[in-house]
Amino acid sequence: MKNHDIIVVGGGPAGLTSAYQLNKYGFDVLLVDKNTFPRPKLCAGLLTKKTRKLINNIFSVTTEDLKQKEVVDFCSDYYQIYFKDKLIYETKMKDAFYYVHRRVYDNYLFNLVKNSGVEIKEGTEVVDIDLFNSKIITKKGKEIKAGYIIGADGANSVIRRKLLTKRDDIKLDDFKKNMAVSLEAVVPRSELKLDFDHPILYYGILNWGYGWIFPRKDFLVVGIAGLKKSNNNFKDIFMEYLDLIGIKNKDIDYSGWQLPYGNFLKEPFYNNTLLVGDAAGLVEPLTGEGIYYAHHSGLLAAKAINKAENYNRNLISTYKRSLDEEILLRLERFKKLSKFFYGQPAFMQKFLLKVATKTAGNYLTEIIQEVKDDR
Repeated sequence: MKNHDIIVVGGGPAGLTSAYQLNKYGFDVLLVDKNTFPRPKLCAGLLTKKTRKLINNIFSVTTEDLKQKEVVDFCSDYYQIYFKDKLIYETKMKDAFYYVHRRVYDNYLFNLVKNSGVEIKEGTEVVDIDLFNSKIITKKGKEIKAGYIIGADGANSVIRRKLLTKRDDIKLDDFKKNMAVSLEAVVPRSELKLDFDHPILYYGILNWGYGWIFPRKDFLVVGIAGLKKSNNNFKDIFMEYLDLIGIKNKDIDYSGWQLPYGNFLKEPFYNNTLLVGDAAGLVEPLTGEGIYYAHHSGLLAAKAINKAENYNRNLISTYKRSLDEEILLRLERFKKLSKFFYGQPAFMQKFLLKVATKTAGNYLTEIIQEVKDDR
């Protein structure tokens, strides 16, 4: 007998969205996470307009709510793009970028989900899954069965690893080869001569990737991200990047993690198990945005399960159709753009940035902020 209707593995934005929405539908949901909240989470923490609209629709949380609860730490309606040390583009936006510390953001949503009545097991690490019997196995050897399982366990997903061993059309090694590495440091504002109150993106500092400076109230988040297979020594690149932006203190603590970067799965499912968010590789291939796609895919997975259970529809075809139409079409376009841009030599990348921002800078900004349905 099953223990729950649905088990959600992972308490990030994707898993929290699925659990919250499925609970609203009336399902018996168990959310498990290997950590105890609040927990640290490496991420640049940018919320675009489309992300804020989505979490308002899901959790009934407005931007003002996030400000009042001090979940939002900073906002800016202006940004710049550099190619190495040369300013390429700057603009003032009609809608601001908002920034969050993921430890605070995830914990805020975690408590919303917990207070909604979802059963949660913190400190519970899932080490294996029985895909045929919809059953997870924890590190302590406990087996928990459900009607459906949602894998929301991030870039290093255990659920994905097991799922890909059952699929002949998707190779785990190919997925790993197309992972990106990100290095990030929290830098006191006193370390830089300039008082940054806006985000800056830096291109041309590594292959198939970019750097950033994101402002916070009391500090700056400085980082780089690029394809692992296209760069040799990320530490050296990061140190050179710190020199470029004027940070002389090389003893600053920094951390690294892997993330999908254009290797999203077109069919992230098997039997009654669905992958969402980073576990499915749903990260935008050009800018690396992942929070929006985490929330959105978590919502689509919940809707697919609800339709399958209550309207006698096929789970896989329902999830695939909505994923194709609402997420993968957009990611495919960005992937083609990413390949075209990063596949050029440095001087051509610089030229393309100048031309694109000069002729369509405002439109490109709107695409980042909003979902443009131009099919």
